Amino acid sequence: MDAIEKTQKLRRETLPLSLLVPQDINPNKMSDREFNLLCDNMTKVGFVGPIFVRPIEGGKYRIIGGYHRYKAAQVLGMDWRG
Repeated sequence: MDAIEKTQKLRRETLPLSLLVPQDINPNKMSDREFNLLCDNMTKVGFVGPIFVRPIEGGKYRIIGGYHRYKAAQVLGMDWRG
């Protein structure tokens, strides 16, 4: 399967944050200042970029991209009921 076929199979869903599970290790670092700027931006503009996930056991989803947006959404009290 090539990249175009994989991309065509992607779908966009709205999921509650409670179903998302972060990776054990996140190599991407963000300073407190950068995180606060992200929160400020999300407050002003809304949730623009997606959080990429992969289904795992128990009806949960492993975060594979967008961990900092996930954490900011938690801090800001954003949640979706699916």
